[in-house]
Amino acid sequence: MTVRANKPAFSIREKLKELQKPIGLKGSELMRSETVQDARDLVGAGRKNLIINGNFAVSHRGDYTSSAVTAGHDSYWIDRWMSLKNGTTSTVQRVTRTIDGVSKYAARIECTVGGAGIFGFNQRIEALNIKVPKIYTVSCWARTNHPYVGFRTNVFGNTNGGDFGSKFPSDGNWHRVSAQVDSAGLTSNYGDILIVAYNNASVSIAVGQYIEIADVQVEEGTLATEFEHRSFSEELALCQRYFYSSRRDGSGGINTFELGYTGIGYGNFSIHGIRSFPVSMRTAPTITAYAYGFNADFTTFGDGRTGTLVQYWYTGNIGYVTHTNGLSFASTPEAIVLVNNGENTNTDRQYQCAIEASAEL
Repeated sequence: MTVRANKPAFSIREKLKELQKPIGLKGSELMRSETVQDARDLVGAGRKNLIINGNFAVSHRGDYTSSAVTAGHDSYWIDRWMSLKNGTTSTVQRVTRTIDGVSKYAARIECTVGGAGIFGFNQRIEALNIKVPKIYTVSCWARTNHPYVGFRTNVFGNTNGGDFGSKFPSDGNWHRVSAQVDSAGLTSNYGDILIVAYNNASVSIAVGQYIEIADVQVEEGTLATEFEHRSFSEELALCQRYFYSSRRDGSGGINTFELGYTGIGYGNFSIHGIRSFPVSMRTAPTITAYAYGFNADFTTFGDGRTGTLVQYWYTGNIGYVTHTNGLSFASTPEAIVLVNNGENTNTDRQYQCAIEASAEL
C-alpha cells in the first residue's frame, strides 16, 4: 500500500522575514565574538570593578557615620580610600543619601578652613589588577558645590599627573559622571584614581564647599555600566588584603567577640602570641598592638594603652607578635588567652587586647 503525505505550501519570503529578529548593535557584536573571553568582555561577565569598597560599606578604622573627623592628606580613613587635603582644613564623613530613589552610603569631604589647594578622595589600585594597555572607564555618583571637581590621576598609564574628563556639575545635585583613562605606560606598582577639586593647579576652596561621591567604579572598556554590587563578605575580604583590625567588625562598630590572639606571658611587661589573619595580606603588614588590662569588658575603644610592638613575623596569613603591656607575669611562662571580650577568673588568664595590620600601598 502506498501512503502519500502532502505538506502545505508556504512562502519562502515570509519564512526569511521570521529570521530577521531585532538583535541590536550589541547582539551583532556578541554574535561576531570569536572566543568565550571576547563574549565575556563584551557583556561584562565576571567581576568588573577595580575599585574596592566603592559603596563605602566596609569600615575597619572606625565609625565615620556618627560624626565627621578631620581629614588628613594622602591619609587612609574608610577602607581603601584616602582623603586628600592640602592648603585647607577639611572633615570627612560616611553619610547616607537617597540617590535615584535608593538609599546609599556616600563619602563626604567638606572644607572648614578655606585656602588655595586641593581636597577630595583617592583610591590606589594594585597594578597586578590593571591590564596594560587598556582603556578604562571611571564612573560614580557625585554632587558638589565646587566648580573644579573632576577625575584625576597621579599614576595611571599615559595620563600620569593629569585631569581627565569634564568637570562635574556644581549645582549641588546628584549626577552620574564618567570619563575614560588609558593604562598604557603604567610602570608603577599601583594606579591612582582621584576625585578632587583641582584644575591642574591649586584652586580656591571656601568654607562650606564639599564633595560627595557614591558607587565608584573603574571598569575595562569605554562604557560606564551599572555599578557592580558585591556581597558585604566579599567586599570585606578584599579590604582585608590591605588592612585588618581585630577591634572593629568591618562596618565601623566595636568588635566585642573576636579573639585577639593566644600566647604566653613571661616575666615583666611582655606578651608573646600567634595570630591567624582572615585572608593573606598583600605583603607582610605593619602591626599595631593595643593593650587593655584584666577583667575589663571590651565595650569601647580608647580606654586602654597602646602596646609597643617589639617583634613580628608573617608568613601566609599567620603572624607572631610580641608587645609590651605594662603588666607583670610570673617568672615562668603562663598561658594567656588574649581576647576582645572576656572576664578573668582565679583559674583563667584572659587579657584584653586588639591588633591592627596594615599592608596598604
